[in-house]
Formats: sequence, C-alpha cells, structure tokens
Amino acid sequence: MVYLAQNLVDGITVGAIYVLIALSITMVFGLTGIVNFAVGDLLMVAAFIVYTLVQHGISFYLAAVIAVVAMALFGLILERVAFRWTLTRPENGFVVSLGLILILEAAAVLIWGTTSRSVPTPLQGSIHAGQVIIGTSNLAVLGTVVVVTSVFLTWLSRARDGRALRAASENREAAQLMGVPTVRLTMIVFVTATALVGLAGALVTTYSTVQPFMGADFLLIAFVIAILGGMGNVLGTLIGGIVVAVVQSLAQGYLPLQWSDGFVFAAVVLMLLWRPEGLLGLRHG
Repeated sequence: MVYLAQNLVDGITVGAIYVLIALSITMVFGLTGIVNFAVGDLLMVAAFIVYTLVQHGISFYLAAVIAVVAMALFGLILERVAFRWTLTRPENGFVVSLGLILILEAAAVLIWGTTSRSVPTPLQGSIHAGQVIIGTSNLAVLGTVVVVTSVFLTWLSRARDGRALRAASENREAAQLMGVPTVRLTMIVFVTATALVGLAGALVTTYSTVQPFMGADFLLIAFVIAILGGMGNVLGTLIGGIVVAVVQSLAQGYLPLQWSDGFVFAAVVLMLLWRPEGLLGLRHG
C-alpha cells in the first residue's frame, strides 16, 4: 500500500502538468475547432526561458512569471499573425501548428543546442505522510495547478467574458449573431492557452531536464487527456487528467517501464469504446 500511495503521489504531480497542457488544447479547439499540435514545443520554449533566466542569476520564481508572460504575448502574436486567418478553415490551423513545431524545434537547437539542461530545484526537502514521502516541490506544483485551475474555472463560469466564451464554444455563429465578440474571445483564448502552457513549462523544470525535443512526450499524453475528457470540455479535461495520471502511475509502478505508456493508451481506447464522445461529451461545458 505504501508503494501504491507513493506512485500515486508522484503520478498525480506529473498529471497536474498534463492537465494544464490539455486545458490549452481543449480551449483552442472548443472555440475555433483548431487542433494545436504545437503545445508541446511551446512548453519546451517556456522551459528554456526559465533555464536561461536562472542561469543569468534571476530567481526561479521571477523566471517562471517572465516565462508565463512571454508565452502569453507569444500566443497573442501567433493568433494575430497566423491562426486568425485559419478560423474559417480549422484544418489549415492544424497545418500551421505542424509548421510551428518544426520552426520552434529548429530555433531551440540553434540557440541552446541538443544537450539536456537542468534547472536547480527551487524547493528542497520533503514531507513524510506515514511512510509516503512527498517532495516540497511536488506540493508546490500541485498547489499551483489547483489555484490556477480554480481561478480559471471561476472566470469561465462567472466572468462576462467567460460566459461569452462558453456560449461561443457551443455555437460560434449563433453567438456572433447575438453580439458576442468572437474575434476578441479568440484572442483571449490564445493568450490564456499559451500562458497555461508557459506555466506548465516552468513547472516541468522542477523535476525534468530541458531539451529541444521534450515537447512530444507531453503532447501525446495531453491530447489523450483532452480527447478522453471530450475535446472542448474543460471540466471533462480535469477529470480526464486525474484518470490518466492514476492509470499512468499504476502502470509505471507495476509494469515494465517500456510498457507503461502503451498500457495508458490501451486503457484510454477501452474507455473511448465505452464512451466515444468522451467522459463528459464533446464540445460541451
């Protein structure tokens, strides 16, 4: 039981970061229909920003804030320059995101090289819950994700723009006819989505090395979570993240490591055979 609990604690920490990425995917898809495959590489860029700033003597916490703001601004540029012109043809947005992957990875190799880099852990120490060891950095990651997702859900359910966003995600054309500013909402969605990925990239550096091709691993699991929750469904994404984190932690704890991801995908396939629309349904909520 101690081994099981330890695996669950470690798995849920990683799962919390996957949730941030999956929220980014599901937000953009829910409003625009664009599947943004570049989120993994946006995370990689944010992680390298944190690494570079820390190497220049800036504290990790300030570096994380700068990375989130920088990614939000980058999201605004991407929406204005590239994705805005693909809204009537979401499949073109998908192609743009694939091109963005190649550009970001090539730029990262050119700037930082292919060597894996690491950021000193900002929080040392651990807390013992019985025989289960919970790292202070794990608690910080979980706490940050809980606070951010709580604020995000509150904004989505109570703020005027949040309610307008939910209406537009249900039926973009009808919302536009009713006076909902869908162009401005699209900008807000891209800024928020890339900021979430920026935060995920900053948090990743607390337990993982940074290298130009790290985005693919996070992308695959995040898409599994988004699809499992129902693409476009924010609450379903949160539930899907918990489910995938638990399944992955159990697989890594009790199966050979090379089989763990395969077991996760097999479990998700079975769940989708049972509920093809996702846990809470497609593009609702």
